Amino acid sequence: MSTKIPLLIDEAVPGPLAAAISSSSGISSVQYVRDIRVSAFNNARSVSDEQVVEYAKKRGQVVVTTETGINEKSFPICQHKGIIVFCGARRHDENRAEMFKKFLLSGERAKALDSVTYLSESKVRIKTHAGDLPDISL
Repeated sequence: MSTKIPLLIDEAVPGPLAAAISSSSGISSVQYVRDIRVSAFNNARSVSDEQVVEYAKKRGQVVVTTETGINEKSFPICQHKGIIVFCGARRHDENRAEMFKKFLLSGERAKALDSVTYLSESKVRIKTHAGDLPDISL
């Protein structure tokens, strides 16, 4: 399985963090909801979580978000390509960009496919259809 993961960055993700994710190595393609709102969502002022996940699902993209409401309860595992949620106390874009980069370089990024992944300062929690995987230290 390829570890190059196409991403759809949710509009809740701040622009500087979206830019840092886009420039991360190993990402085959990245779209940012704010950049495609006109063409993909008829210039809607905001795009619902359901619309974001559905758009990503149709294109085989993993959703990246800072919204903890986009999770395995709202969007059951195996009904989308994957969701990566930034969580934790450090909410600065630089810290989150570093967390994302560490996850990409951990050798574990393929596990984000068909699952819900929670990134925090020190660990990664991944929930799959078969249950929770052991935490990954960052």
